[in-house]
Amino acid sequence: MVMSLELDYPNPHKKGEIFFKLPVLRILGPGPCNASMSVLSAMLYQPLAPSNKDYWKMNEDIQKMLRYVYQTENPLTLVTQTSGNGGNEAMVTNLADPGETIVVAVAGVWGAKVADMGRRYNLKVIELRVEDGEVYTFKELEEQIIKHKPVALFITQGDTSGGTLQPLEGLGDICHKHNCLLAVDAVVTIGAVPLFVDRWKIDAVCGGSQKGLGAPAGMSLLSFSPLAQFFILKKMLEKKHPPPYIFDILSLADVWNCFGKPIKYHYTYGTPMLAAVRQALEEICEEGVENVWERTRLATDLFISKLDKLGMKHFVEKPENRLPGVVCAVLPEGVSWRIVLERLIEQHSIDISFGIGPTANKAVRIGFLAQNAKSTVVEFFAEALEEAINYCREYCRVNGVPDDESLLAL
Repeated sequence: MVMSLELDYPNPHKKGEIFFKLPVLRILGPGPCNASMSVLSAMLYQPLAPSNKDYWKMNEDIQKMLRYVYQTENPLTLVTQTSGNGGNEAMVTNLADPGETIVVAVAGVWGAKVADMGRRYNLKVIELRVEDGEVYTFKELEEQIIKHKPVALFITQGDTSGGTLQPLEGLGDICHKHNCLLAVDAVVTIGAVPLFVDRWKIDAVCGGSQKGLGAPAGMSLLSFSPLAQFFILKKMLEKKHPPPYIFDILSLADVWNCFGKPIKYHYTYGTPMLAAVRQALEEICEEGVENVWERTRLATDLFISKLDKLGMKHFVEKPENRLPGVVCAVLPEGVSWRIVLERLIEQHSIDISFGIGPTANKAVRIGFLAQNAKSTVVEFFAEALEEAINYCREYCRVNGVPDDESLLAL
């Protein structure tokens, strides 16, 4: 019997429409952000096979530079092909087994997602909450650790949904005193704010590729301390519940030659994306990570100094709680965030973000990360924002103030 080649569904392609053209925007939200031309150019090369020695060499380069950016000597340092949420899920499922207890210090959307991951994995999740604009004290965290005896505390260093920066120095000592691991979501803060993985005794950390690092989204950068490595190996030897295949850190460790064993295959990485991550890390190393931290702080402070003139205010009242690199800013009374965001896109080709979680319908979220953490970008954006606010006022005078509702249910 000859198989028919007649199609069941018509071809939707129209002649001449080969490439979908994305708009060229200045992306000034909490991430992703604009990547440099050299980072974008790194993705133009053909993909490499998992057996290619140049692929292995690229991974080795990434590991060396990633350890520097994280300020760690952890052998178990690698990149996994997933989002920041995927990296957090890798930490959750490798550090804890179903039935065990974890404490999740929720400061906004991202901590709530980690708590959800834990419940889906049948962990006993103790979910802490903090007031908007506030951060956790070590005293209240230690009280919860003593009370619940978790295997790990999960906490977000920089929460882009609420605009806060959680202090971490000294928290590792508290966790270890009570036989608890410290796992940190650094998806936005890697490359943007000071982060000392070894000095602060962080046991697991997850960074994203698309924010402070300055590469496109799609890669998660992970590092585990020797203590966390011991816990993961102990789980395997005791034949406890394995993590999901895609997040199996010990298998990925063999891909990345973390322990000096023969390199193994686990899944096929998109090497053009790895090349972009490598280039982004190289740019941070060339500038010096401490200089990138300072550049990000200065750009953020410059914009905050302009809020009053714009009739705006910072959502986070206490300066010491504010996250460098991302500003959650409250628009003037009667100004619609929806109209302002549309005006910035249409008139100025600038993309910022509306509020989610703690800031939903209360603030807009503006990012000065990676290539965008520059005074020239801040000045350019402040002028555009002032025009957009004035446009909105005139629009609302004529048409009335629209009923703003968040576009995403987060």
